[in-house]
Amino acid sequence: MMSNILKLDANERAKDYEAEIIASIIQKSVLSKVSINRYPDAKAIKLRKAYSKYSKIPYENLVAGNGSDELIDLAFSVFAQSKTVVCFDPDFSMYEVYSKKYNASLIKVKTMKLEDLINAARINMASVIVFSNPNNPTGKGFLKSDVEQLVKTFWGTVIVDEAYMDFYNQSVSDLISKYDNLVITKTCSKALGLAGIRVGFLGSNSKNIDKIEQIRSPYNVNSLTQNIATEILSYPKLIAKYIKEVKCSRDDLYSSLIAEINDDETEIYESSANFIYIKTKYSADIYEYLLEKGILIRSFEDGIRITAGNIEDNVKLVSEIKRAISLAKEERRGYQNERAV
Repeated sequence: MMSNILKLDANERAKDYEAEIIASIIQKSVLSKVSINRYPDAKAIKLRKAYSKYSKIPYENLVAGNGSDELIDLAFSVFAQSKTVVCFDPDFSMYEVYSKKYNASLIKVKTMKLEDLINAARINMASVIVFSNPNNPTGKGFLKSDVEQLVKTFWGTVIVDEAYMDFYNQSVSDLISKYDNLVITKTCSKALGLAGIRVGFLGSNSKNIDKIEQIRSPYNVNSLTQNIATEILSYPKLIAKYIKEVKCSRDDLYSSLIAEINDDETEIYESSANFIYIKTKYSADIYEYLLEKGILIRSFEDGIRITAGNIEDNVKLVSEIKRAISLAKEERRGYQNERAV
């Protein structure tokens, strides 16, 4: 794979922090504060307090983890073991992995309607509902009021994966003390740009936090991660500026795709996250073509997901996608003509 590839497949931060910020982080959080011969703070108290200040979630209601993946895993272990779980299809692929890991039966709902999750849960006597908000990979966002109605209605545990909530502002984090059955997960890999050091959080009421803590591995977040993430969280204006830039790039990309590519065979989804989803039967063709051009995206069976990167890359990106679809159509028409002869 070429070294200068444009990576738009994993919804990471499009660009690294400025050099002076990185230098400050290294100086303040690494060189002067990390004793590598000592175990990290097992409770990650400073980190949880820093994230509490950023998210407005009381730090006592937070568990820090090695990415939100670990925390979703722990939530499945506590609430979904040998139970029936309901989720959307499509949604984050790891829900299926954790269902298998904990011998849970996973029911998938094809529509993107919260009421259909409840109906499926009722029919299948489910104990857990899990979904990402905004949805990954479609980018569809669910209103806070609608999510609260689901939590209020459902008799089991609701796990809301808010990995992309920094781009949407419809979090139910302030409801975790109100509802005993609500669990949320957060990541620092997207808006905060810390995918490389793996840090996330789980939020819930004190009883659920205690259950998670009972099975959490000790020292699960290393000292470097704790200190770097704590330092990054002290720059809320910088984070907010980046979020604004991403939303502008995302909306520009969506508008450009609609103007240049939208047709009867292609559906472009409006997004509340930091990516755009295009439903198309040419997903494999587009993926291969873009890869040859040095652009890496995420391909699904019936569509592609593109991370909103730097806005200046959008013109070339849209042009290349349009070209890829055109070539794929020509190839299929040629194949059909050959068969007709």
